Amino acid sequence: MPYPNLIIAGAPKSGTSSLFDYLMAHPEVGGSNKKETRYFLDKGYPLFSKEYNYYNQGLNGYLDYFLHLENRDVKIIIEATPDYLYQTDAIHLIKNLPSNPKVLFILREPVERVYSLFRFAQNNMAVFPKHYSFSDYIKMATEESEQLNKNPLLKNAIQHSKYYEYLVNWIDVFGENVQCMVFEDMKNFTRDFLRAVSEKYEIDPCFYGGFDFSRSNATTAVKSQAVHKVARKLRNKPFFNKFWKLYINLNTGPINSVRSKEDLMALQKIKPFFKESNELIKKKLGLDLSSWE
Repeated sequence: MPYPNLIIAGAPKSGTSSLFDYLMAHPEVGGSNKKETRYFLDKGYPLFSKEYNYYNQGLNGYLDYFLHLENRDVKIIIEATPDYLYQTDAIHLIKNLPSNPKVLFILREPVERVYSLFRFAQNNMAVFPKHYSFSDYIKMATEESEQLNKNPLLKNAIQHSKYYEYLVNWIDVFGENVQCMVFEDMKNFTRDFLRAVSEKYEIDPCFYGGFDFSRSNATTAVKSQAVHKVARKLRNKPFFNKFWKLYINLNTGPINSVRSKEDLMALQKIKPFFKESNELIKKKLGLDLSSWE
């Protein structure tokens, strides 16, 4: 049965889509027919699918994502649901998979992850009004404003970037089968990073010698949120799918990388929130976080 033996389980907005695509290109790797199955998310979690989940379909439903690999000779079978990091049930459900999977977490510098999620929510997801600045958002988040109640992923973004208190729960169950790597290393030294991943999971690292790396799920600037909301709903409709590229060209563009003085001050304001978690990651996990400093 082609259950996954490697699950990329976090963190959101830390390059998991790109890593999934890079690994899927490798001839010794096969993956789920949908990058984020979200199959083991806890009931009540914002991204929980009422239609496709473990509680409705059990393990047989999960297997449906991998049946296309039944006759393929691959060493690694993967899926990537970055929100698994924050779940309770997923830890034990994944641990009990017949494939005895390893779990990989990619961790991004927490302040940058919060900023990236904010911009993604305003643009690609179109769920947070664009007239709010990052500084406005941080004020709402730190003051627990009711304005964020309809955006739980943004509401919890700061808490969810304190990685250690979630990682320790996985380590308690998986032990050495939990592995952590740093997003900034993948971003800045992509080829070396993928070679290291290949060696870790015993697939041929030479494959990435001349590989053309491109980013997946990157944030793009949306010109009209209202139009984008409609387009997202129509995204998987056959009649609209063929016009998707045209739509992207008309309503999206490169994201502005210039940060205002107010945004920079907000970034500095939240930096101390993550100090304790970062220190524990360095001390307990032995992870080199020099790229965060």
